[in-house]
Amino acid sequence: MRYIEKVAHNWSDENIQTVSQAKNCTSAFTACNKNCYSILNAFGIKGRNPAPLELEFIKRWTDEYGFSIDVILEACNRTIANTHKADFKYTDSILKNWAVNQVHNLTDISRIDMAFQQERASKKKSVKPISNSRFNNFEGRSYDMNSLEAQLLNSN
Repeated sequence: MRYIEKVAHNWSDENIQTVSQAKNCTSAFTACNKNCYSILNAFGIKGRNPAPLELEFIKRWTDEYGFSIDVILEACNRTIANTHKADFKYTDSILKNWAVNQVHNLTDISRIDMAFQQERASKKKSVKPISNSRFNNFEGRSYDMNSLEAQLLNSN
């Protein structure tokens, strides 16, 4: 009974007065909860509600960027694979990049991945060869050791 009373108070606070308004509110809440818990599960987070900052990220991904849950879950999986932890900021950077590149589904992600791999391969081909020296981060010296020895012997 307390739960029902609390829901009624919340609806009153939100000025919900009709059955259709209540259904809309409930369906939006259910969809958010389903997405939130799917994302938390993808990160390996279980047994708790999302924190306010996490909800903010999830709403940005679904509302502002307009991604479906399967695209968001793919970004979460890539985050875990690369960072080995639940990192909402890292996932946000992936999704922001995908939004800029107009990714809308998993097929678009494959297209972006292929382009990235091709660019990476072309960069590897254009890298200059490394010399056999152990130290490659500076220009090697070009002394004439015989002339240096002669100078040292003549200076006495």
